Amino acid sequence: MSQVVEEGELKLTFPNDTAVERLDRQNCSNWPPNGLCFVDFAVEEADRVLLLEIKDPSDSHARGPKAAGYLQPASWKAIVCDELVPKARDSYTYMHLMERDAKEFAYVVLIGAERLPSDGSELEPLRELLAARLRRETTEPWKRPYVADCVVATVETWQRHFPDYVLTRVSGDEA
Repeated sequence: MSQVVEEGELKLTFPNDTAVERLDRQNCSNWPPNGLCFVDFAVEEADRVLLLEIKDPSDSHARGPKAAGYLQPASWKAIVCDELVPKARDSYTYMHLMERDAKEFAYVVLIGAERLPSDGSELEPLRELLAARLRRETTEPWKRPYVADCVVATVETWQRHFPDYVLTRVSGDEA
């Protein structure tokens, strides 16, 4: 048996023994707690928790510069500082306050970038920028690092990073 979650046109299938929780719940009263913003999913593995954020510029419904920004290095600093890191920090804070932080955390950003004509290696500077910002948001680094590692994956590189989790794209009509 397996668990299936969807975010837009991307569908992920996890083994049944992997706990997956949607943190970014839409249309729920009193959610998220006031002032917090969350990643899409928390995926609890045996030895770590993945904070999974999905961005999909290739989604047939994605419109405008925000979606395209994930493919443009000039936009990365703002995306990392204003969106990705706050979601990681707030999600971790929530997990910590709910006493669900006994395992190591990894931050995973999945970019549905079929429009990106390569192996995704040009996203390494985005991963490095994200990792640096997760460690240090002010003039000095955090005294207690909360994310041990981060991964920026594309649809094409997903299986290399997470071979046990199946990723597929459903058409806009099916989503």
